[in-house]
This record gives sequence, C-alpha cells and structure tokens, in this order.
Amino acid sequence: SVSMAVGVAILAITPAYAVIGIAAPILITLARLIQGFSAGGEFASATSLLVEYAPAGRKALYTCSQMVSQAITVAITIVIVLLLNWTLSPQAVENYGWRAVFVVGSLIGPVGFYMRSKLAESPEFAEYIRTKGGPARTPLRDVLAHYPWQAICMAGIVVVGSASFYLFLVFLPIYAVRGLKLTMDQAQVATLIGCMFQVPALLLSAWLADRHGRRAVLLPACIAYTMISYPLLSGLIREPSFVSFLFVQCIANVLVGLVSGALPALLSELLPTQIRSSGIGIVYNLTGAAFGGLGPFFITTVMNATGDRLAPAYWALVTGIIGAIAVYCVRYVRRPPWTAEQNAKSPLAKSEPQGTPVPIATGEPSHHLR
Repeated sequence: SVSMAVGVAILAITPAYAVIGIAAPILITLARLIQGFSAGGEFASATSLLVEYAPAGRKALYTCSQMVSQAITVAITIVIVLLLNWTLSPQAVENYGWRAVFVVGSLIGPVGFYMRSKLAESPEFAEYIRTKGGPARTPLRDVLAHYPWQAICMAGIVVVGSASFYLFLVFLPIYAVRGLKLTMDQAQVATLIGCMFQVPALLLSAWLADRHGRRAVLLPACIAYTMISYPLLSGLIREPSFVSFLFVQCIANVLVGLVSGALPALLSELLPTQIRSSGIGIVYNLTGAAFGGLGPFFITTVMNATGDRLAPAYWALVTGIIGAIAVYCVRYVRRPPWTAEQNAKSPLAKSEPQGTPVPIATGEPSHHLR
C-alpha cells in the first residue's frame, strides 16, 4: 500500500512536459510501473490473508470484499471526476484539476501502513511457520515444479477476470467518447451506475460460491459472460447511444461481478499455504498485465490494423472462452492440503519432490472446487 501511494503521489505532483521536458513521461511511466507491481502484490497477499482468516463457509465472501472495494473505488473516482468537470472550467481541469483524484488516492499510504503495522499474521500461516520454521524459500520454483497445472488453470481464470474489468471499466468509457461520440459525462455516469450493479452481483456470487462451490458459480458465470458480452458490445457499436451504453454497462457489470465474486477464493484454494501468496502474485501479475492492463492496447491495435470496430466484442468472446475452459479444467487438477497442519506435513513443505503432477483428479473434488 505504501508503494502504491508513492506511485499515485508521483502522478499527482509530476510537472507538465512543458516544464521539465522528457523527465515528465519518464516519471509517469515509473509511477505506473510502481502502481502495477503494487496492485498485483496487494491482491495476492490480501487474498491469502482473507481466506486464511475467514471461517469455514465464509471464505468466498471474505475474499470477495477486496473485489467490492475495487468497484466502489472506481465509483468514487468517477464521482470526483464528475464533480471536477461540473465545478471547474475545462482549462482548469486540464491544468490542475485532474491531479485531485491522485492526491486523494495517495492518502491510502498512511492508512495502509498503519493497518499493516497492527495486523497479525493469519493463524494458519503462523501455525505453518511454527511447525516448519519459515516460509517457502523458492516459491516460483515450487509453483512451476509441483503445481504447474494449477498455475495454468489460475492463469486462465485471471484472464477472464482481468480482461472483463479493464474492458468495461477502463476501455469502454474511453471508447464511448472517442469512437461512439458520447460525451464524457454520459460515459462516466453510465459507468458509475454500472458499478452500482456490480457490487450486489459480487456479493451474490461469493455467497453462492460458499454454499454451492466455486466452480458451480464461476463456470456458469464465465459461460454467461462469453455468450452475452459479444451481442451486447456488437449491438452498442452498431447503434451507439447513451441509453444503449447505459444498458450495456449495467448488464456487463453484473456479469463482471458474477465472475469476480468467486474468483479470489478459487485461486487461493489451488495452492498450499507456504506458496499461496507468492504463487497467486506471480500468476496474477503476469497474466493480469498481459490480458488486463494491455487489453485496451490489443483491442485498439486490432481496430487500427483491420478497421473492424467489433474488436472489443471479439476480445470479450476470446477471453471468456479461455476463462470457461480454465474453470472447467480445475476439476482435473489435484487440490493441495488446506489446513496448516496438513501443509506442514506435505512433501513440498519437507522439500521433497512430489513427482510430476498429472491432470487427473483422485476421488471426488472438494466442496469448494466442485
């Protein structure tokens, strides 16, 4: 959280190109890199901590809270932007008003540092440290050597989660202004209302995942996202209007919420305690950067190269299919030990080779992965 605040603060205080020249884009790029690394690390550690603190039967609901916070944060940011646009002149917004959002965001640093300094380690990880003496020393090697199939499935799941978020909450509002000729206020208001639909969808998805299993919720959600997103986007692109954009944002945010609500819990339960945070962070950072952060770039590149305005719809279709296949394949991978005691006794914890994992389930899948 401190490094994230540093990145945001750099964005807020960096002078314009006219003042410091080439140093301005260099600082902005550095700030974005810091933000990106911080976001990936925070997601992994927060997911691991929440799932290990959560009582049985509430793990998806606990881990879903950070997805809810993301949607609320986007909504708050849009409200601030709208207020700036309504109260300041366009020139004032361009000169200094836009920095207000980043100034507010940088305040998370002191708050996050205080919370971290007061937060105790999870009982599960503390028990593992007590029995084994320390965390895994080579988490990347351990993930690739002992849990490659789990990592592949996790990557596919992150693809649909990251791609859907960036497509509808980052790319589409900008595209609505530049490509569909909506006003900035129309695009922001529609996205704000869409975020309000996403929050209850997230909570519903997590609640259902705790009651019926992660896959039982996430697989239908990915299939629904794949089947509905394409006609939604293609219809909007062919006949753009504020009403149609608002409709798309509301439906799409529900789909994003249904996908994302159960996603953190499923990811966390594919790796054991000693490498859970590092493993999720590695997969989430690499996959999220490629299909999330670079998603708008890929879509724009395809549109510019082919002239096909349906590129966003194709992107939703492809990433949705990847996510659905990954969730389906989870049933064929071995589930690692869950409790701290089991983790402490596992071959990986003893630094003994487990052999080559095979994508065949032994016995019935657990309730959470069903």
